[in-house]
Amino acid sequence: MTVQQYSALAGSPLPARPLLGRESVAFGHNFLRDQFTITTWLLLGAVLQALLVALPIRTLYAVAPAVTLLVWQVVDALMMSFGLKRNIYMDNVVQTKCTALVPDEQGSFSRASVGKGGEGVCVFILGFRVNHPLSVAAPGARGIFHNFTIMRDDLEANAAQNGFLGSEFLLNSGQRTTRSELKSVWYFRSTEDVMAWAHSPVHRRGWELYNKTIKKYNHLGIMHEMYESPAGDWENIYVNHQPVGLASSAFPIRSEDGNLRWVDPLVDARKGRLASTAGRLGKDVSGE
Repeated sequence: MTVQQYSALAGSPLPARPLLGRESVAFGHNFLRDQFTITTWLLLGAVLQALLVALPIRTLYAVAPAVTLLVWQVVDALMMSFGLKRNIYMDNVVQTKCTALVPDEQGSFSRASVGKGGEGVCVFILGFRVNHPLSVAAPGARGIFHNFTIMRDDLEANAAQNGFLGSEFLLNSGQRTTRSELKSVWYFRSTEDVMAWAHSPVHRRGWELYNKTIKKYNHLGIMHEMYESPAGDWENIYVNHQPVGLASSAFPIRSEDGNLRWVDPLVDARKGRLASTAGRLGKDVSGE
């Protein structure tokens, strides 16, 4: 009997691993903005405006830049709202209902694998916080940030062998008004893959650096949490959403000719078994 296949949204596997989960210019912008409170940013703007007014120029010229920028932002938002220009907030949005699944060895998504609840996934959450008024400029912080990037780049470069699926960076802004915790969510195939990486030279050097640094600077905090969800105990759904979390990961597949290909995990979930939570968990066949 031929096993029915689910419709992968991305089409053919990719020859190179996409880096969808990596930090972007937008993340850097938000990270910089987070280093100061709203009050501080307003005061900085007020000082700059005062300096302009103090210049030997007409007052109209001094206030024109701020007024022009404000008017442009309002006009720009209205133009996008009324469809007069491209809505940049819709960039990369997958405009349908979809779910992220683990592909089989051939890189396809079959009803048989979903009926078993798919495969297991391990989620590793790593957080770093600087408890210091100077934030990223605090003593010792720069080295930890740099090492954070080195470890992530090592995982990306060796993803075909180490079980690393993808990651995304977040600012945990729910506890402070500024200088938020930097948090990274990493996806692996299993806890065994995480433990193997934890004993790798790159991670060992990073851990030794952190332990050496905190002996001098106790304002540097780090945390991690690890959860492994076995097959049949995890599911997800994305509706009109950009690929985030597991949806932004990529799975390595070795083709018959021996070449490595990368499979996007997003699958159409508008109907059938994948349309319901129970179905995506492999516990319901009523949607067949």
